[in-house]
Amino acid sequence: MNDINISNAEYFDFASIPYGVTFPFVYWIVAGLGLCACIFFIWFLCIDRSNVSLACRNVVKNTRRTAITLLALISAVTGSILIGVYFNRNFFNVREIGIRSTTGHIQIMKEGFFDYGSGSPMQYLISDYERIVEGLQSDQDLNELLDFITFELSFTGTLTSASGGESLNFLGRGVVSDIDNEIAGYDIIRDGSALDPDNPYAVVLGEGLATQLRIQPEDYVTVLAVNRYGSFDILDAEVNGTLSTFSRQYGNVLLKTDMRFAQEIMGTDSVNRIIVYLKDTGDTEQAYTIIDDFLNDATYGADLELYHWFDLSEVYKPIVQLFSNIFSMVSTILFFLVIFLVLNTMSMSVFERISEFGTLRSIGLKRTSLYFMVINEGIVLGIIGSVVGFVLAHIIGRFITSLDIILPPPPTYNKPYSLYLIPPFDKETLMLSLITMFSVIGLSVVASSIPAFKALRLKIVDAIRHI
Repeated sequence: MNDINISNAEYFDFASIPYGVTFPFVYWIVAGLGLCACIFFIWFLCIDRSNVSLACRNVVKNTRRTAITLLALISAVTGSILIGVYFNRNFFNVREIGIRSTTGHIQIMKEGFFDYGSGSPMQYLISDYERIVEGLQSDQDLNELLDFITFELSFTGTLTSASGGESLNFLGRGVVSDIDNEIAGYDIIRDGSALDPDNPYAVVLGEGLATQLRIQPEDYVTVLAVNRYGSFDILDAEVNGTLSTFSRQYGNVLLKTDMRFAQEIMGTDSVNRIIVYLKDTGDTEQAYTIIDDFLNDATYGADLELYHWFDLSEVYKPIVQLFSNIFSMVSTILFFLVIFLVLNTMSMSVFERISEFGTLRSIGLKRTSLYFMVINEGIVLGIIGSVVGFVLAHIIGRFITSLDIILPPPPTYNKPYSLYLIPPFDKETLMLSLITMFSVIGLSVVASSIPAFKALRLKIVDAIRHI
């Protein structure tokens, strides 16, 4: 019995896939401090409600200063959430464009094809792919997650217009036409039509390749390729249409054909890749595990490798890293603004109330109670600013989304998209909102601590005499 080598599946770390903006470790610490502050505030509300009530009244005592501080807190929360939602939406677009245009959610390949197959794809063929597909489709657990299972045959060669014009090298993709027409939603047919399942000798060209060869729909081209036996094979084909792909560079070399055409010109009935498309990208981990178990329990006479879309995407990781760095920088600026404004507000509040603190201490208020009263004022400011900022982010996000603003495509991509800023109720946005809100509360506590320590060290006599 031959072993199936699923080496990539054994070491893939699903926890390392960033679906949303990532936060530096210090953000988690500050957010943790904010969470503890909220828990402390609720606990303090239960055991000493008068102290909390006094802190709330002190917050609204100077309405103008409090309003300016709250405006800064609200702006920081609203801005961070909306920027994070914008970046997360970019991640979603880049992820889904790549998955639906080229990679699928999961791919099964012959061992070595991922590293070396672009130069010699015929050396890495899966001969019994139909039996593998039938086995996967018969799995009940996997079938509930599946959208499509398809396969591709990659090949390279030279494309020449029938008029005898220029010749250019191409990157060919033999696909199952009817399935490809359904899933390639991010490939825009600019002229002509998509692949015709009833005509295996109709092809579709990338817009850049067609432009360079001066080819239009209904023209004929000659496809020259080196087949699996090392000899040249030539087939004529009719151009059905030209398409704008997710990437301009990709469109400069793309030749998409029906699977029957690709197998005929390459002299094989095999494929290079089995591609699994799921209904929801969030189910990739579960489907990946099922397919891994399936392949390890079966014998197909060849070494296979299993690849996740995250491994196959060349642009997703750097885009996530770039936007996450930008988000961290912008959020840091906003959070420093929060610290300085809260620190200024609380310092001025403490300075104006030194004699009041002296009076409170003279009638028996403990140092710790005075300290926590000032801290509670900072927590109240942070909570109000966070909650209002969260609500305002949803209102502003819905308003901006309703304007239907069209944005240019993400880096290296070729399709514009509508600006969408409505915070969805998913795990990434929930984490973004919670970390932002608790971070603001935590920073308010940090900023309040300095004037709170000053109030703690006041001597009763000096405080009462303070003017």
